[in-house]
Amino acid sequence: MIVRIVGWLIDLGELLFVLNLLTLLIAAPVKRFRWFAGFLLYMSGYVWAMTLIAWCAVVVHAGWGWFLTILGLAFAGVGIVPVAFFCLLFSRSWASLWELLFQFVLAACGYAFGPRLMGED
Repeated sequence: MIVRIVGWLIDLGELLFVLNLLTLLIAAPVKRFRWFAGFLLYMSGYVWAMTLIAWCAVVVHAGWGWFLTILGLAFAGVGIVPVAFFCLLFSRSWASLWELLFQFVLAACGYAFGPRLMGED
C-alpha cells in the first residue's frame, strides 16, 4: 500500500515540477504573477518533502529493515533521509543516491525560494 502511495506522490511531484517550470518562466517577465509562482513553489516544497520522506522510508525498509526505518522516522520524520543516504551509499546504488540528493535539493529550494518570490523575505 505504501509503495502505491509513494508512486502517486512521485507522479504528483513530477506534475508540480513541470507546473513550477511553466509558472517561473511566466513570472520572470510578469511581475504580478510572481506571487502565485512563489506560492506554488512553496506548496510544492511540502509535496516534495513528503515524497522524499516516504520514498526514503521505503528504501531503508527494503535495504536495512524495520528497526532503522522506525529509528529514522522517530526523529521527526526527517531522520529517515540521512539513514536512506547511508543505506544507498553503502549498498552502492549510485543512481538512487543521486535521485535522493536531487529530491532533497528540490524540496529545500521550494522552501527557500518560494517566500522570496512572494516578497516575504
